[in-house]
Amino acid sequence: MGTVLEVVLSSPPLGVREDPDLGLDNVVDPTIVHSIVIPVGASLGPDTTPPVTQVWSDRIALVAGAFTLDLTALVGSNLPTLDLTGLQIQILQISTPEANASNILVFPGVSNDYDLMTPNLLLNFLPGDFNLMVLNGTQPVVAPTNKEIDFSGTGTDEFDILIAAG
Repeated sequence: MGTVLEVVLSSPPLGVREDPDLGLDNVVDPTIVHSIVIPVGASLGPDTTPPVTQVWSDRIALVAGAFTLDLTALVGSNLPTLDLTGLQIQILQISTPEANASNILVFPGVSNDYDLMTPNLLLNFLPGDFNLMVLNGTQPVVAPTNKEIDFSGTGTDEFDILIAAG
């Protein structure tokens, strides 16, 4: 039996509780809860829309404060090189360890740029930040001239990345 691939999106709602001081004398101030829910149990795979047929993840250390991620040559621990040519990024998750010395910037590659969400998008990750993007088939197809994402920061700071594509 071949590899079975299923990406399951599950999460409790992201909630923020706000206890405003409204200065009311005759009643207790209300508590307001703001929340966003990721569809629990939603899954993506080869037969879904959008499809996910390849998954890759790694912890990457910057070299002299920089790193270029080539989506046509993803190298991982004990795995063959993965080439996402002809596929779209469906899910992108990036997190940075709290031990990093500084922030890490993420932006389209300088030479063969892969535009995430919009041309010239710049993401700024402070130490300890986390971002999950579910992109639903809206991203460009990886191609020889559309394949690089650049990362810049300080020294050998690290980041964790997960990509699901199809």
